[in-house]
Amino acid sequence: MEHSQSTPPPSIDRSKQESITIRAARRMFVAAGLYALACIPAIFIFESLGWRETFLHLSQFIAVLTCLPGGCLFLWATRGTRFDFHRGLAAVASIFCGVWLVWLVYVVLSLDFSTLENP
Repeated sequence: MEHSQSTPPPSIDRSKQESITIRAARRMFVAAGLYALACIPAIFIFESLGWRETFLHLSQFIAVLTCLPGGCLFLWATRGTRFDFHRGLAAVASIFCGVWLVWLVYVVLSLDFSTLENP
């Protein structure tokens, strides 16, 4: 019986692989950050119209959870390069997402459930 020889997949050189990672991380944190920012006025509009904004709050939370590691991954993947617009944007996005998450944890931990009536 004859063995069929398969050709190995074409190898991607290290610089090409890093550029794929950098592009993916940049797209991830930019898209998630823009969506999280777009949710802010949308939530205000929904509140003023009396509509439910639960979906916007949940999707903004997911966008922030996506933006933070995306920005950090982009900063890590581009370490050692010059500081340009995208690195600055990633730093600002990571800081704001981190502060937003810390604030959310503070609010949740400081909730006082004693004012809720028992059924």
